[in-house]
Amino acid sequence: MRNKNIIKLVSLALIVAMVVFAGCQKQEVIKIIGFIQGHAFDGNTNAPLDNVKITWSVAGKKDSTVVSAADGYLISNLPSGDYSLWCSKENYTTILTDIRIGEEFTITETVRGGANKEQIVTYNPNLYPLNAGFSGRVYKNEDGVDIPVEGAKVQLDYNSQTEDDEENYRFIPNLYEAVTDANGYYSFTNIPATRVYIRFLDFTDTNGETYGNHTNYTKYLQSGNNYANGNTILTRVVDGIHLTETNAWSSTGVGTDDFVVTSNIFLTFNKNVDQGNTKSRGYVYLQNAGIDIAAEVTFLDNEININPEESLNPNTTYEVAYMVYALQGYDVTTSSFSFTTADDATIPNKIENFQISSEIMGVDWKADYNTTSIVFSFNKIDDAERYEVYAKDDNNNHEYSRLIETVNVDQVDGLFHIFVPINQKFDYYNSDIYQTPFSHGTTVSFKIRAVNSAGKGEFSDVVDIKDELPFTNADLNISNTQSQSANNIANTEPIEITMQFSVSNSRYADKSVTPIVRLFNGATEITPFNSEVTWVNHQNGTIVFTVPAGEDYSGMELRLYNVTDSSGNTMDPSDYEAKILY
Repeated sequence: MRNKNIIKLVSLALIVAMVVFAGCQKQEVIKIIGFIQGHAFDGNTNAPLDNVKITWSVAGKKDSTVVSAADGYLISNLPSGDYSLWCSKENYTTILTDIRIGEEFTITETVRGGANKEQIVTYNPNLYPLNAGFSGRVYKNEDGVDIPVEGAKVQLDYNSQTEDDEENYRFIPNLYEAVTDANGYYSFTNIPATRVYIRFLDFTDTNGETYGNHTNYTKYLQSGNNYANGNTILTRVVDGIHLTETNAWSSTGVGTDDFVVTSNIFLTFNKNVDQGNTKSRGYVYLQNAGIDIAAEVTFLDNEININPEESLNPNTTYEVAYMVYALQGYDVTTSSFSFTTADDATIPNKIENFQISSEIMGVDWKADYNTTSIVFSFNKIDDAERYEVYAKDDNNNHEYSRLIETVNVDQVDGLFHIFVPINQKFDYYNSDIYQTPFSHGTTVSFKIRAVNSAGKGEFSDVVDIKDELPFTNADLNISNTQSQSANNIANTEPIEITMQFSVSNSRYADKSVTPIVRLFNGATEITPFNSEVTWVNHQNGTIVFTVPAGEDYSGMELRLYNVTDSSGNTMDPSDYEAKILY
């Protein structure tokens, strides 16, 4: 028979006797002195183990001893307390148990002095070798077909098993976990050879479908053996797709009676929606008295957005009917619900005098290639609850889209002012780190409308904005790349000199317009001056000029004029970039 972890309590002289002598009685404090002893055994063979380390702790203090196969171990002179004991040995599992040494207590005794009471605890830990294995394969059953599962989790739980009620210990670690590979295989090695509880966790695939196998069980793993568990089939957990939330409900399943007529209807399902199947085989309708209401229906993951083309009528009952498919073709839901819009109100009027705010932006303000925000002004609108600003451009965004929806407007000099940031989609080059909405002559068109619970007002007149600021000398640089000295006094032949120039990183030039190069000696222009300018790309160019024989251009100033940006704005004629020749 295997050795059991039997904790034997042997209390010596624990009979409290009250003897009455002549004289007075007195109270004595009885102290408990504890001893823990025993041997360590292989839990499978019952053979005594050598070199087992036992570590104990109590009240934050730790100590340890080593068990020998022949003599076992003895831990002496232990004060009262709750002890934790760890038993460990190389290639064996570590186990943890708790032992209590009794507390001090007070009795009435007539003896002349106090007496210590001894408590001896015999604890024989069973350790299990780490030489077992456990392996298998996991499938999911999808429409009758068994498909290997990647990413399923299998757990071996050693604290859910006990040999019998007498055992009082915990494995460290107690839980082992493996994840199936691309072919559904899992494997455990070097695990404790003893009884273990096996469970397969529920698995959710990339389609959002959950599979499970709840027939978990216990196995006894033999020392030195690898247990082949075979195939485990996970079956679909039945929880079909269904509507879980919508802004047209006042509570689950109950349509609201104060739906805002300008709002979209959002449907949220418990699973991702298959857009293709829903469009081709199913439907999503918004109706009034059986008549379809024109609306744009969009899909994103587990949500459907119904955007009516026009504001809904106030105090009117509408119905949403749908047949929606999950990503699994067999999973479909068909239902409908009704809701009622809020009472009548007045739709806001068209916003007038929508323009760039000269009060905030300045009277002479012009957009540059990298302008990313603009403040507009407009006349006050009564009954407006919020404002929507839309924009498009003649580059990549040919349809109007909403930039902002806000209630935050400022009133200055009788006009409302609204701050409009231009989002990242309005960027000529998406591949760089600079946002340049107006680059290359792009025109961005803006319009605004007022909105309240009654509906959306008419859009304002459109404001078109484009880049109107040319390069300045700060945007240009003639680099220190002069190919040779400009002093040609000693030579009888002309020399040719090459220099490089560039525009700033985030700016682009119009290559079809050739810049002009001029040479000055102080305030006097040198003429004739033979030069040529070529563009390498939209940001870099080359200057080539000739120094005639016997001439010295060193110390003179080379000036670059007439650089035109990609929007067609040419530098002011009085502005130039310069470099002193050497």
